[in-house]
Amino acid sequence: MYKHLHIQPSELNEMEYYEYHYIVKDLIDDLKKENEANKSQNEAAGGAASGMKVPNIKVPNIKVPKM
Repeated sequence: MYKHLHIQPSELNEMEYYEYHYIVKDLIDDLKKENEANKSQNEAAGGAASGMKVPNIKVPNIKVPKM
């Protein structure tokens, strides 16, 4: 949480409850927006990847004589 807020832990300890409450609420909203943006990008990438087919290659069975 600290890395997203750019706030020192000591600053969080000194905050009033309502300040902390609003900061956490804003952080949650930002994370939800970021998650939705990433979700649409992942769906687009998944759709592009599903269009690509991997060729079915059979590996020949080679018998090697034992020594």
